[in-house]
Amino acid sequence: MLEKWELAHSPSDKDQNRYRLKLKIEEHELAALIAELKVDSGRPFAAFSDGYNWGLYIYDMNESKIEGLNNILDKKSGKTKVAEKQQIKEVAPAPQPEIIKEEFWELNLNLRYNFEEFVVGS
Repeated sequence: MLEKWELAHSPSDKDQNRYRLKLKIEEHELAALIAELKVDSGRPFAAFSDGYNWGLYIYDMNESKIEGLNNILDKKSGKTKVAEKQQIKEVAPAPQPEIIKEEFWELNLNLRYNFEEFVVGS
């Protein structure tokens, strides 16, 4: 039996519409619940925090999918917690440090030397 659940917006670089679903449910009931949700999700993982024992990421969510997911989870359990979508902040890239070319690091080859005069271990 699904005791409680929490849905939180958890964007990533590849999917800005990714959500994390935390569940308090028995392990033998987990597969049936995921099949009933009918969403694009990752593999469930153990989440031993805040009284939840399972978690999974749900990908490519929109408002209608979230509403449908909330309805299904509400029917399974009365205890819910839905986190609101967070605003995504644009972060400017950090300025690149200027590379200073120093003569010290340049290699000057002496063309008079060749491998015939090179002796290893002497």
